[in-house]
This record gives sequence, structure tokens and C-alpha cells, in this order.
Amino acid sequence: MLEAIFKARAQELVELHNATKGLPETNIMGMLREELVSRFLVEFTPQRFGIGTRGIIRSAEGSSTGELDIIIYDKENLTLFKPLALWLGEHVYPAESVYMTIEVENFLSLEKLKKRLDRLIEAKRLSREACYPSAGAVYTTYHLYGREWKIPPLLTIIFAYDGENLEPITEKLNEYIKTNSLNPWEYPDLISILNKGYIAWSGKDDKIALTPTKDSKPLLISAEPYQTLGFTYTLITQLIGQIKLPPINVLPYMKGFTYGKRI
Repeated sequence: MLEAIFKARAQELVELHNATKGLPETNIMGMLREELVSRFLVEFTPQRFGIGTRGIIRSAEGSSTGELDIIIYDKENLTLFKPLALWLGEHVYPAESVYMTIEVENFLSLEKLKKRLDRLIEAKRLSREACYPSAGAVYTTYHLYGREWKIPPLLTIIFAYDGENLEPITEKLNEYIKTNSLNPWEYPDLISILNKGYIAWSGKDDKIALTPTKDSKPLLISAEPYQTLGFTYTLITQLIGQIKLPPINVLPYMKGFTYGKRI
């Protein structure tokens, strides 16, 4: 039953790609491809998560990303931030409210891979300190990227309908990591190419890990479109389903706001 569902959803994505791959690249084409992926996520993602498209992430310090394709955010945290979100712009997300961002590409070339990695690292490096992490003798930590975190880091995925073969993509990824001296938490958590397969990360005994560590190596998995889509969904739910972002502290975002005059 599950296999049939993912085959049907993957077929929708493949047909969209085939129908539009000969057309000029426009914002409308990009939005259409992103919308179909986000619609799939909305259908299968638990209600506590929101799915946004074409938004930017902003930190309390004032830094922000460029436009990102898909943003998975904490609905409760964003509700706390709603007045500021309306002020800053409808598609602005505070860094502390975002679990994951997904960049969607029609055809993932080596040049586009670098651009997408640049954009995701910019998002990953934003401060996420304007919140109320658990404190006291008993508190929650999360084991990701081979270390403990009180505030979960931003998770990232690159999803493409088609692209270069996995081998040159992996070579370019390794080169990019080495050139930029990236930490494991700055790596993309997954690169999925619907018509080719996906690039995950090795864990113990060379099995697939949820997140990479300093000892991880890319794992190249050749797969049918429905298998790629199924693994992408599984990884997303395994990652975001086990973490909870702490409440946002809106005060740092209110810099410059005058509350009144003491008498």
C-alpha cells in the first residue's frame, strides 16, 4: 500500500518534470515545481509543522538569508512571532522557528549545486539564540552531527527532479566541503535527485546515518523515483519528528521598539 502511494506521488513529480523540462526557466516554472513538492509534504507531515514556500529566514541580530524554496517551521513558535512576521513581511521566518529548509532544483548541475550549497550554509549559520531552551538539573538535548545540542540546528535538503550523475555531484560536494572547511552540521543532510537516486551519509558499519559526523562519507544510492521520494520523506520525518524547538524569545527581535516613558 505505501509503495503504491509513493509510486503515484513520484509519478506526478516525474510527469511535471517531463512536461516542463523543455520550457524556458521562469519564476512560474520554479514555483510550480516547488508547490508540488510542498503539497506532498503538507499531505504527509504532522500538524505541528507548517510548510512555507519562497520565504527568507531572519535572525534576531538582523542577518537574513536569500529567498529559500521550502521552509518547514514550528506553527506554535511562528504564532508567537506573528506581529513581527507581519511587520517584516509575510514570508519572513525567525531563525528559531525553522526546522528544515529544502531547495528545489529542476536539473541539478555542478554549478547549481554550488549555488544551492552557498544558500543553505547561509541559513545554517544564522544565530538561533533568541529562545528559551530548557534549563535546570533536567533538560533535553539532541544528538545530531556527532555532538549534543540544546537548540537543534537547522536541517537542510537539496531536492532535484533530475541532474548530473551521482558520482560527479558527490565529487563536487566533497570538494566544496574541503574548500570551505565545513563542519558536519553545515553539510546538506541529503541530496535527492528524483530520476537518479540520492546521496546520504555513512554512519556506523557503513549504514545510512540520520545526520553526518566528521567520520561520515557520502553514500551514493541508485534508486527509482518512488524509492528516492520514499527515502526523502522517511529522513525528513525521522529528523524533525524527534526534535522540538524551544519557544521564541521575541524581545531580541523588538530592538528599537519604544514601550513608553517612565514617569
